[in-house]
Amino acid sequence: MTLLCTFIGPAAQATPLTADPIAVLDPDSDTPEVPESWTTEDGSTPESVELDINDSQQTPSSMARVAGAGFNTGDNVVANSDHYTINLAGDSRIEQLRPAVNAAVADITRMTGGVVNLQVGGALQGSHTPADHEITVYLDDTPQSCGGSPWGKWIGCGGTRQGYYRSDRTIVVTSGVTYYPTRVLQYSSAAQTQFVTHELLHALGLRHYDGVFEGTTQLMHSNPTVNSTQTGDANGIRFLASNRGVIGRLDTAAGAAQAISVTGWAIDKNTSGPINVHVYVDGKFAKAVTANAQRADIAGQGFGTAHGFSTSVATTPGTHEVCVYGIAWIPSTNPSLGCKTVTVYSSRPPVGTIDSAASTVPGGLTVSGWTLDPDTTASIQAHLYVDGKFVTGMTAAATRNDVASAYGRGAAHGYTFNVGGVAGGTHEVCVYGIDTAGGPHPKIGCKSVTVVANALPIGRIDSATARGWGTINCTSDDQCGSATDPTYTTAISGWALDPNTSASIQVHLYVDGIYHSQVTASNTRNDVAAAYGLGAAHGYEFELSSTTPPDGPHEYCVWGIDSSGGPNPKLGCVTL
Repeated sequence: MTLLCTFIGPAAQATPLTADPIAVLDPDSDTPEVPESWTTEDGSTPESVELDINDSQQTPSSMARVAGAGFNTGDNVVANSDHYTINLAGDSRIEQLRPAVNAAVADITRMTGGVVNLQVGGALQGSHTPADHEITVYLDDTPQSCGGSPWGKWIGCGGTRQGYYRSDRTIVVTSGVTYYPTRVLQYSSAAQTQFVTHELLHALGLRHYDGVFEGTTQLMHSNPTVNSTQTGDANGIRFLASNRGVIGRLDTAAGAAQAISVTGWAIDKNTSGPINVHVYVDGKFAKAVTANAQRADIAGQGFGTAHGFSTSVATTPGTHEVCVYGIAWIPSTNPSLGCKTVTVYSSRPPVGTIDSAASTVPGGLTVSGWTLDPDTTASIQAHLYVDGKFVTGMTAAATRNDVASAYGRGAAHGYTFNVGGVAGGTHEVCVYGIDTAGGPHPKIGCKSVTVVANALPIGRIDSATARGWGTINCTSDDQCGSATDPTYTTAISGWALDPNTSASIQVHLYVDGIYHSQVTASNTRNDVAAAYGLGAAHGYEFELSSTTPPDGPHEYCVWGIDSSGGPNPKLGCVTL
């Protein structure tokens, strides 16, 4: 334990002071050295460090560890506890010091942002050794209270009482003690608060800092000119807080059939070894698991990569809150790593995979695989999504004998999607299995596919004519009657091709915006072959016949049908 003392001048001071004195603090730090018998234990159990309160070995000031701007920490002390209860003990008049203790706690909390939770407890009778997460404030006139020195000029002393070794032999302090003679009660409330605050900061792990920070001395100066916690003092407490405790995260929580699966990572800064995590469901403990799985993504935390966890816990169907807590290696608060709300189902979700996903034609995708629901032998629906958007669905009913052998649910579980009209570029293709009982529809796989851009059909209308005639009956070369059986014909011709293929494509004819008919553009067009190099079988002709004359002009439009299922462009329109 480090006991650092406050003195006020000659010991023979019989009458109360009428003004607040400026406390003069001992420039020498009484820091016991670690005995040679303390050795690192095997395993993961933290090794405690308990110091004799009467040990007054001194550490040269040159060994003082400057931990940051405006503060010093005790040698090898790198962290403290996240919470303490401050209990009062000793002389029966200790309750008279409680207002100063309350004020000191409020001052430290205000300046540090509450990184240490300090709670003032009750008054204890007689001697009391502080346990973990406890600081004892003594009112005591015993000469041996402060490092074996008689009180004399001292008005207070304080330091760390107990802690634990980390794996690198640095120390996390978890308890402390402060002492004051009964004559401290003769001082004003402001002076008492200054004394108590200074000694509590010693108990939390700080030593004297005699530099000037932000233009002022700090309360932890050996001869302070301030009466409250300063920025440098607060920096010291925040530094100790930053090096302690459990960090981590609940990455995922997913509902399954009567179970919840969770993944994440957890690290305790006090050890390089793995720690336990506890899983709670709806506020009740469900399972403990060791966080020792490899997680390369957390290497940057500086504690290795073997700190991941992945487990599942059984539970009932319905909506549940699942929370995961990291269990501190040194007895302390076990922080929450996160909570998530999940839905658990009574049935098992579909399983499956994507065997292949490729772009075989410009603008097209072919995706094959299998999916089944473990709760039935019937084929189920598979849904295809491209870049997160639903494209189409189908029944996965193709024969897959390998799936039948592996799962014993029959062979009718294969699927193959052939879709067109996909823009050129790289796309994420995902398939979902649709649960037959209305449960979750899991993503059974995703693949990245690069699609060649689809070139749309091209073409034109070369000619469009409308004509009418009938049959004329003649009894001799010079005797002909009037025309009978009149016929009215509209002829539209041209060419159309898909730049992605040399095969002939379909063309559709619309009259006044209404579909009329379709033909294959396969007539010989040598001029088109010479121009585009995709063969000559790309000509088309529509012939529309009627026995009644047209009732007025009509619009005739021709559309080219994309061979890969992409957009079908309009090749031209005429009015006849």
